[in-house]
Amino acid sequence: DDGSCETPIIDGCVDENYLDYCDVCNVVDNSQCQEIIIYGCMDNLALNYNDSANMSDNSCEYDICIQLDVTNFDVVYSEFSNSTVLSFDILNLSNLVIQNPSVSIVLAPGSDLQINDTSFFSSGDVSPSDAIPVNNIINTELVSLPVSTILNGQVTIEGETQDGTIINCSFNITEYVNLDHIGCTDPNAYNFDEQATINDGTCIDNLSASIVVNNPACINSYANITVYVTGGTPPYSSSTEYTSYSSNGVPTTEMIDVNNFGVAYLNGLAVGDYVIEIQDSLEIISYYNFTIEQAEDIQADVFEIEPGQLSSVVTLGDATFYQWLLNGSSIDGANDQFYSPDSVGYYQVYVENENGCGYYSNEVYSDYVSLSELNELALAIYPNPASTVLTIELLKANDHQKVQIVNILGDEVHSFVFDDHVGKSNTIDVTEYPSGIYLIKMHSDSQVFVKRFVKN
Repeated sequence: DDGSCETPIIDGCVDENYLDYCDVCNVVDNSQCQEIIIYGCMDNLALNYNDSANMSDNSCEYDICIQLDVTNFDVVYSEFSNSTVLSFDILNLSNLVIQNPSVSIVLAPGSDLQINDTSFFSSGDVSPSDAIPVNNIINTELVSLPVSTILNGQVTIEGETQDGTIINCSFNITEYVNLDHIGCTDPNAYNFDEQATINDGTCIDNLSASIVVNNPACINSYANITVYVTGGTPPYSSSTEYTSYSSNGVPTTEMIDVNNFGVAYLNGLAVGDYVIEIQDSLEIISYYNFTIEQAEDIQADVFEIEPGQLSSVVTLGDATFYQWLLNGSSIDGANDQFYSPDSVGYYQVYVENENGCGYYSNEVYSDYVSLSELNELALAIYPNPASTVLTIELLKANDHQKVQIVNILGDEVHSFVFDDHVGKSNTIDVTEYPSGIYLIKMHSDSQVFVKRFVKN
């Protein structure tokens, strides 16, 4: 070889109608042409599959049902239907548009899920590559569902393509569905499930108790309270013991009894801090603290301002009720801060505050009687109440009758003397007097006649 060779000899089949065709051969050897080309559809899933074809001509035609897929089965919450639904997708893998399809699903008997026969999905055409979600309302009580289930059944899709082809496709399904995302979704419930996304209606409110003091404890008395239990799972109970005092101060040990309405009554509680235990039927236990505080107490003293006039002074708290007593018995209608005795004996006052706490004052002996009938005969005062002037008229004749005006503290604010001027009167300017109750006393011989007037 002198190196002058330029083109190598390549022999082979140069007939393009054969699969053996060699496009680089330069020497014809048709003995190498063995398999003639047969064009056609080579996909055995196609309607026009040609099992003799050895060269695809892209002529395959398919049944549209094999180009649809049913997938993504799940249990979700639908805002559209405001309910929990079985959801799945219809996927169009064909190159055809499905016009106004209808979808139905039938699950095998005995399935954990029982669904409504009506399927909800977006109406309209389903274009190629579209996936449409389909929802069926679940009729089964969610609380009864297991954490997972196998769905067996059949999905049917009916419709028409844009070229008028009627389709009726059925798909047998066997799908695993996870249901562990169904549970209590309320974060305030004691059985809140952080993993749950669908509420199954099992949420139970946290066990709680509200405590109402029915009667505040006064000095030498005790409180009664009511406990209202809610939440949790009734019935409720308690293992708490407490000390209950009778009205005479006799202690007994009591157990808390929560009735069928979730209410417990505790009586005879002394001032102090308490802890009670409440549990429900699931043995969920909670503890509650409360305090019985000493209510505002009340105390009063009685003293004699002047002969024939008693006054009560509240030394602790505020009085909303007065009751005068003579020798331990209540005096009808004697419900004022002041009292003018009309009998000889021991006087005291009973006072109460707005909480109902009461107190009996000291006793004061009075042997002076301010005779009311004689008072009416002795003096007349008007107007009463007075704001500018007060008229005092003498009704009973006696020489040198001295008249005093004193405030409730016994301080004299004005005085004058009548000199046997029967039927005469004296007008006094009371404009500058502070508002309040005043006593008018007329001294005559050994008697003192007392009347009251109010300055507005």
